[in-house]
Amino acid sequence: MGNTSSEEYQSSAQSEDVAAVLTTIPFFDTLATQRLKILEDLFERRHFQKGEVVVEQKCQDSTFCFHIIIIGSVQVLVEGEDQRYSNLKVLNRGEWFGESALVGDVMKVTRVVALEDSTILSLSNDKYVDFSDEYGLSVTVKEILPKEMDSSVQVTLKKLPLFSLITEEKRQILASLFRFKRIPRGDIICQQGDRADGFYIIISGRVEVTAHLEHGRMIHLDTLTSGAWFGEVALLEKTPRTATVRALEPCVMLFLGTEEFLAFDKICPEVRSSQMFHSVERQRAANSLKSIPFFRVYQQKQKGPREMFDDQTLALIGELFFLKEFPAGSIIFKQGEPGDALYLIAQGKVEIYLRDVRGNDLSLSELRENSLFGEISLIAGSRRMASARAVTQVVTLTLPQRNCQRFKELSPVLYETLRCLSSVRKAEFFETIPFFAGVRENKPWCKLGLFGALFQIEDADKDAVLFEEGDHGNKFYIIVKGRVDVFVSRDGHPVKIDSLSSNAWFGEISLVLDTPRTATVRCQSQCQFLTLSGENFEKFVKVAPELCEEFKAMISLRTANSLRSMKFFNNSIKENKPWNKLELLATVLQYYNAPPGEVIMEQGSCVSRFYYIVSGACVCHATTKDGETIELERLSANSYFGEMALLENLQCSATITTVETTTFLTLNRKTFAIFLSIAPEVRPEILKTVKARHENMEDHNIAPQQSCVVSERKDSQSVEALSPRSKGRRPEIEESIVEQPPFPEFPDFPEFSSSESTPA
Repeated sequence: MGNTSSEEYQSSAQSEDVAAVLTTIPFFDTLATQRLKILEDLFERRHFQKGEVVVEQKCQDSTFCFHIIIIGSVQVLVEGEDQRYSNLKVLNRGEWFGESALVGDVMKVTRVVALEDSTILSLSNDKYVDFSDEYGLSVTVKEILPKEMDSSVQVTLKKLPLFSLITEEKRQILASLFRFKRIPRGDIICQQGDRADGFYIIISGRVEVTAHLEHGRMIHLDTLTSGAWFGEVALLEKTPRTATVRALEPCVMLFLGTEEFLAFDKICPEVRSSQMFHSVERQRAANSLKSIPFFRVYQQKQKGPREMFDDQTLALIGELFFLKEFPAGSIIFKQGEPGDALYLIAQGKVEIYLRDVRGNDLSLSELRENSLFGEISLIAGSRRMASARAVTQVVTLTLPQRNCQRFKELSPVLYETLRCLSSVRKAEFFETIPFFAGVRENKPWCKLGLFGALFQIEDADKDAVLFEEGDHGNKFYIIVKGRVDVFVSRDGHPVKIDSLSSNAWFGEISLVLDTPRTATVRCQSQCQFLTLSGENFEKFVKVAPELCEEFKAMISLRTANSLRSMKFFNNSIKENKPWNKLELLATVLQYYNAPPGEVIMEQGSCVSRFYYIVSGACVCHATTKDGETIELERLSANSYFGEMALLENLQCSATITTVETTTFLTLNRKTFAIFLSIAPEVRPEILKTVKARHENMEDHNIAPQQSCVVSERKDSQSVEALSPRSKGRRPEIEESIVEQPPFPEFPDFPEFSSSESTPA
């Protein structure tokens, strides 16, 4: 059939041993040496120049019936009804074609052309037919070849129910598109989030389909066996992979690359429109919803490690959604456009923003995977009140307006959740919550309207721990319904200090004062919250600075509650006044958080603060008269220091360093005097500690420290000035003396016209 190429090209190709070449090709690499030697005698090495025809369409080729490419590449073409050839696929080194001839006298329906100078191993019809006689063996070529060749792709397709009803001619064309793949046990065939590489049909073996959730969790979606297929969703929707597929055992598959799959869909549209394909697509849709928290209401029970769902309902709901991809930076919808769809983020990040009359953008929130947006306009039938932009490449599950009523009928529970979320994002909802009563609408745009884009609604089960003492604070909570308990750790045991119910709020201390969580919060019942991320909390405070005083007052009140659980304050302070001493003391205490290794005070320096350890630990070192540095003591929660230097006006007698992340309550020199004036009964306890520390210093040969020069008023004067001036009256604390807890400064928000007052 083909003319030989140049001598140089032939020499290069001939240098490779046929058996050695076969061992590098999938399926052939498993054959025993004896069989490889037989195949070496059977195959003929042929050379083709670029553009030369290897196999001609619709001709009864009596010479060769099976071909393996060992050098170069070929293009497979098919003739259409207009008698023009179109490209089906490209085959490269290690791939084969023509295997349908091994199982019967099949008319070829394709043309194969060399794309470059190529070398091909070909099996002749004569050697295939006369094989047993020539070698005197009671085996056939089909038994010598790898077992995957026992049936051609064409015959394999005919056995699969999905392809059983298409015509013989189309099966012959499809046979040219598919190729075999062997997958070892445990291999990841496709990974969630990756770009789609092709379409797979399982010939033998089993695979597991899973999806990865937040916090590293994984959910089992399905197990697929012989005859099943996967990979079509990402190809049809042009999106990244929506699940991960892993081989549970060695598998053999038929594979279509991306271009071949598109050709397949064009050649055989009846496959995609078949009842079987549609049924599988419904199951795929149900599976994709299982990994999204919004649809967890359809989780029925857990069977061992696997979670069970109402697959039938999820399949019906899944049909209403479609996948849609948005490139990074693209606009999903614009402010003022009709609300025609709801979006649920499957992958990526989305920014919700407003644009003012000057064309400036105000970022309201950044939404991540599993977040919903667009529901307000969809449910209300209104125009978009904000714009949405893809921060990264985004894939969404999209519910078009035409399917909204059907969604409501199928899942009234989820529709009610959407309605509630829509209400949360509207100004009217916030007017019903006492927390927002102090908001003053003194801007040309609606403050409560902006809050709808900042807050999220979250549910939590009974006994769920929202955060633990010492955690990094990144969220603010308002209780919509339910009840939570607040605990602090004392001597390794949880101590309940408060219970909060509907309309109460918490989590502000860590966000305002930039400290770790000062308590643990656990749900006493099933709860629903309005929540603000740390970033959105900053925006919220800037929008409504009038609420800062409420935050400060609540921080003082909660600090007082914490003081009641601390041994030093609870045991030493006597509540013998008409006003509450701890609540007054809480207004002058400040939180301070220090990382490991921070020097809090240094030996020989003039100390200006008293420190009480809420959590964490410190080590106390000092240098002796002989110049030796020694460890005096270790200080843990409920310990304090700094009192010696403040009371005696001396330089610090030791160096205090944190050994782990430590949270303190602190008083400066003046507020320490206030503390002693509010609760003089603690002075004997403090003096007892001072005496013990002096004795410890003498025992370790540590020199007394020198006096410090204090420019401020004497402590006694401060104490007298701040003492109650009449019996039964709470002392007034001068603002010039007391350091109020610092409140963060946030960037200015742009002004908006009244026509742009409501968020998405």
